[in-house]
Amino acid sequence: MAKNAVATYLALYIYAEIYQVIFTVIILYTKNIYHLISYLIFLCAMAVYSGIQFYELKNTLFFGLLYSSWERFCKAFSIIVIVLSCIVCLVQAVNVWKMRIQFLKATGEKVSNNPKLIRADIIFNLHRNALIIAAFFFPAFTLQFAVIVLDKTDPEFVITIVILGLSYLVLILADYCAARKYSWGLYAVLLAYMGAMSYLAFKIYRMFTWYSMIPGRRSLIAFDIFCIILLIWMSLLTVLVKWNFNSLKRVNRQESDDNDDI
Repeated sequence: MAKNAVATYLALYIYAEIYQVIFTVIILYTKNIYHLISYLIFLCAMAVYSGIQFYELKNTLFFGLLYSSWERFCKAFSIIVIVLSCIVCLVQAVNVWKMRIQFLKATGEKVSNNPKLIRADIIFNLHRNALIIAAFFFPAFTLQFAVIVLDKTDPEFVITIVILGLSYLVLILADYCAARKYSWGLYAVLLAYMGAMSYLAFKIYRMFTWYSMIPGRRSLIAFDIFCIILLIWMSLLTVLVKWNFNSLKRVNRQESDDNDDI
């Protein structure tokens, strides 16, 4: 189990690097200030994660697994990862500050001067950014739990893998329905969020009872709690996006009437 945890730790960072590349491409293509800030939040979260993982590696994962020389090397390497993660956060924070005017201008040019449309655009962008962040953290938690904790013969392993695939589908559906203004889809997404929160709460219960001695437990709990908070935030944004549908209809109707009068 400890070997699986170490492998998962490394695989998670590989996944994070791929995710960062894709996220960076999205930021450069859209020049969206919300994406830029979300990217910085993601980097800060990964810096915190590197600190949690250092504790796990030092106290549980390497216990009796490596020779002392290799253990010292891995601990030193983990400290380097923490330092580099913090440096990256600082550098990117400076970049965000320098590019904020350009990105604010690019984002603002896509919205009219109508206050309701501006508010709707802000909520929509916050919703999309939450989905982008969730595209990393939800699968990352599910993958960690499946590889570190569960046995492949355990029925819960199959259920967890299925949920891993469903998480991507729900996130895609949420963004599609928000962009296309499909109310029925957002209702379905809200139900999925409620189910996901129940699932994550159950996982926390399992980690404090059945899996209280597993390696990497702190990392899993941290991911779980963050995902629950993110789900609450996404649920709130989904409600606001749905509420904006009616406001946008009224604005469009009013603009249409004004054009007819002209």
